[in-house]
Amino acid sequence: MITQEQSKAIKKTLGHRFSPPVLEHLKDNQIFNRQGKPFHSSTISLVLNGKMEHEAIEKAIIDVWEKSLITQKKEQERKEKLLNAS
Repeated sequence: MITQEQSKAIKKTLGHRFSPPVLEHLKDNQIFNRQGKPFHSSTISLVLNGKMEHEAIEKAIIDVWEKSLITQKKEQERKEKLLNAS
């Protein structure tokens, strides 16, 4: 289960529109609900806020978060490199 502390850190990184990239990740990995349909953004929100447990969704949230952190780090390193080159 995602803790409140983790939830805050994830939201800080992904912003308030965290559901679309998580939904895309789930769809890309063919992870669907029991009816074989894509999850709703409300389900993603419930899992992220710790009000519902779902292992596959939690893993997807962490995967998207990790990817975003890596991207942000690379962008920061690129900016620093450009500033130092000036």
